Amino acid sequence: MHDKHKLLPQEDLSERIDQVFSLKERLEQEIQTILANGKIAPSGCWIVRYLATGRKEKYWYYKLQATEPIFPTKTNGKLSKYKHLGKVGKCENL
Repeated sequence: MHDKHKLLPQEDLSERIDQVFSLKERLEQEIQTILANGKIAPSGCWIVRYLATGRKEKYWYYKLQATEPIFPTKTNGKLSKYKHLGKVGKCENL
């Protein structure tokens, strides 16, 4: 006789496989929701917070940073590794 709470190895494996498939489905749904509702940064990018010093105060800003220059600049059309996103609390470009 075996304990009701203890699963046999094959039952345990089957239960873990079901959990993995369930988690995979949930993650795929989350990915679809993100793709449908939001802007996605290009691969190799991350958000950086940096401190800029003004005449009277210091300000925190966000920028999108890439491993390679991929963002067009406003002035000369060259590519940059950085894209300004905005002041902390007011990131309209996100």
